[in-house]
Amino acid sequence: MDEAGIVAGGSVGRAWSFLIAGEERQFQGNAGYEDVIEESYSYDSTVGNHRRVALDDLVVVRSGREALGIGYVEQLEIFPNQEKLRSRCPGCGSTGFKERTSVLPRFRCSPCGEAFDVPSTETIEVTSYRPTTEAPGRPSRAASKRPCSPNSA
Repeated sequence: MDEAGIVAGGSVGRAWSFLIAGEERQFQGNAGYEDVIEESYSYDSTVGNHRRVALDDLVVVRSGREALGIGYVEQLEIFPNQEKLRSRCPGCGSTGFKERTSVLPRFRCSPCGEAFDVPSTETIEVTSYRPTTEAPGRPSRAASKRPCSPNSA
C-alpha cells in the first residue's frame, strides 16, 4: 500500500494506492484478500502502513495495469484477533516466493533462490481491515468538508 500526502481546502489528508492483485498476484505467501473492487478493499496488519488509513482519506484502487476506481474512505471496519494462514519458503522462511507455471518444482523463492513444490505454512494472528469507499457521485463526509469552488453554483 503506497501513500501520498494531499491538500484539499487547507487541510492535509492522505492518499493511498490500493493494489488488487487477485489471481494475478505474483507472490504466494498468502491466499490473498476478500476485495470487492467497486466497494471495499481488505488488508491486514502484515501490510505496511496498515494503521495509517483513516476516514476521508483518498483511495485509488488499481490492478497491476490500470486504475479501477477512486473515492474517499467512508467507513473503516477493524477485525482484531483473526487467523491467517501464511506460506513460507522452506529454505529461508521468506514469504516472497513465486509460483511457476511451466517449470518444476512449482515454486521459487526470490530471496534465496530455492525451488520447491510445497511451502511450509504457519497460522498467525492478525488484525484485518476493510475500508469502504464512497461510490462515484455520491456525497460523502469528505466532500462536505471541502469548500465549493468559486465557479460552482
